[in-house]
Amino acid sequence: MLCASADAYDICAVRRDRKRCGSQSLAVLFGRASQLWQPAGQWVPLNTSAPPYLLQTLHDVHEHGVRVQQCSTRSPTSFTYGWRDDDPNVPTRLLEAEELCNHLRGTNMLFIGDSLSLQIFDSWRARLRHYRFATGGQYNFDRSCQGDCEGAAPALCRGLCTNRMEHHLSSLYSSCDNGATLYLAQAFRWVLDVSSFVSSDPRGAECAQRLRRNPSNFDLVLIPPSHVANMLLEVSRPAHIHWSMKRNVRKVVVVINQFAHLHTLIGHLQMCYAATGVGSDPLASPQNVAERDVLRFWAQDQARWAATLQALQHNLSKQDVDVRVFYRTSPVACDTFCVPPNGAPRHPVDPTTLLDRAMVDAGKQQYSHHLVFSVNDACRAAFSAHGHSIIDLETMLGVRVDAHPASFDGTGDKLHFCQPGPTDWALDAIVRHALGDEAQSDDEMK
Repeated sequence: MLCASADAYDICAVRRDRKRCGSQSLAVLFGRASQLWQPAGQWVPLNTSAPPYLLQTLHDVHEHGVRVQQCSTRSPTSFTYGWRDDDPNVPTRLLEAEELCNHLRGTNMLFIGDSLSLQIFDSWRARLRHYRFATGGQYNFDRSCQGDCEGAAPALCRGLCTNRMEHHLSSLYSSCDNGATLYLAQAFRWVLDVSSFVSSDPRGAECAQRLRRNPSNFDLVLIPPSHVANMLLEVSRPAHIHWSMKRNVRKVVVVINQFAHLHTLIGHLQMCYAATGVGSDPLASPQNVAERDVLRFWAQDQARWAATLQALQHNLSKQDVDVRVFYRTSPVACDTFCVPPNGAPRHPVDPTTLLDRAMVDAGKQQYSHHLVFSVNDACRAAFSAHGHSIIDLETMLGVRVDAHPASFDGTGDKLHFCQPGPTDWALDAIVRHALGDEAQSDDEMK
């Protein structure tokens, strides 16, 4: 049901012909059930404007300080709406640090992905630091592997930092005092194989050959599956000694997203195509041909990622480590809503408008975000076919066009979200769904 009132925006699976809410079984393959899960609920005005953590705390952890300052000075509505789940047992409030840590107790979680994954990770770090500042608690195991591959924590960072500069890897991890740890591996244009890349235009064969021969010239990072295996192996180990003496980690949750860096590849390929005469027909520009070829290649590589993670699941299960993999879909940016001089509406938008509006001025959108639906669909298919589950935040986050730095007057960042804001609720949705009712108390762990 769609709510016409500005007080509530129900986004229950309105995209295209999908009319599902909650968790729906897609297939049972390779002995593991694949699930498509979309948060069922609506954005509602909050009774309080108090953020879940101090703004200074966010400044301390956030790598995009300019964006934080931009949002705080423009007073957006990013935290005036909260997510109300259709499940009455889920409160309309954010989890506190202790609750997050109890949910993850006995589990390590790894985010592989883009800058939106970083924002969701930053919500975790900010809440843990807020708790430490407010109570003196010991939620202070906050580390970066950057610059630390040979330093104080080489064992923990080894898998995440191997050839770090070569792999364009930004690695972060943050732990609770119960040992539960959230890791972030920002996968900047990672691909597992480039041998399958071909051009749909015969005149593009030379460019395709250049890409296969030297992918780094197209800003791609070719990594071996063994690097992914090293990451999972390290993440499956306890983060610090006092926890490992109590209990080994036996569960790893991987949340992966592979959308953000298509734009750079498209740009490089478009320039190569233009120089070699590809897309000279007015109906087939170099950009259009580049987008088609990259989308086909990206779908193939995501299938390889899904197959690689499935094989690693099987191998780690022999060591009694349960690895669960979730693909997180991407939201549409606010390019067609955040228009100067008035910016975007000051409230979440009707979700039925997302698909049509996202395709307007496709070639002018930042980071090729007009392709987000196509990439989401391809990744849903690839990961579900290999028995992995989908956390579909496409619409839940997409309707929050009011919560970007550019929402105020249409200038600035139209992709990332202001914080505190929607990414805080996204973290809670991911944790609750990926771990379900498995939060454990101290007594249960003894």
